[in-house]
Amino acid sequence: MPADTLKLILGGSHIHNWSGDDRDEYVRIMKKHEVVDVDTAAIYDRSEEVIGALADRESLRVHTKTAGLIPGMLAKESLGHLKHIDAYMFQSPDPETPIAEGLEAIGQLFSEGAFQSFGLSNFSAEEVQEVYDICKAKGYILPTTYSGSYNAVTRGNEDDLFPTLRQLGIGFWAYSPIGAGFLTKRQEGVKNR
Repeated sequence: MPADTLKLILGGSHIHNWSGDDRDEYVRIMKKHEVVDVDTAAIYDRSEEVIGALADRESLRVHTKTAGLIPGMLAKESLGHLKHIDAYMFQSPDPETPIAEGLEAIGQLFSEGAFQSFGLSNFSAEEVQEVYDICKAKGYILPTTYSGSYNAVTRGNEDDLFPTLRQLGIGFWAYSPIGAGFLTKRQEGVKNR
């Protein structure tokens, strides 16, 4: 069932060197538009550290990602920067680590209260189904969110991924909705590329 409202989540990949004036301006804009969700990742330079300090002051909901499927060490590092993690996500599949092994770590972290919800990013429909099936069989927290690229040009998720997410009750968070700025260019700017 579609949501009644559109939820905006500030992407935090660029939030690593915010200083006083920049930070205050971003906070002002976020408040003006009622944005309280921020997405970050352990691999985004100092983003978690800066967002963690900001979240303490501004009551933000923080969603972070770990690279690969072995989240233990990165999760501990993330928790050092972020006092509270709303959604913890696998950033992408890890060809070196069996999915079941990574999910066991997720189950343990969730049972320790490290985060409130679990999600995936950049997984194929088949991989999402596999993750869901393992979590269900083992009694781990089920993924409830998926973060993926989606915009007027990048629509490949519509055929395979979206039906799987719908069937499993997993919400979709679009990143790069304006194609990293590509969709904001005038026709002349696109032709000259």
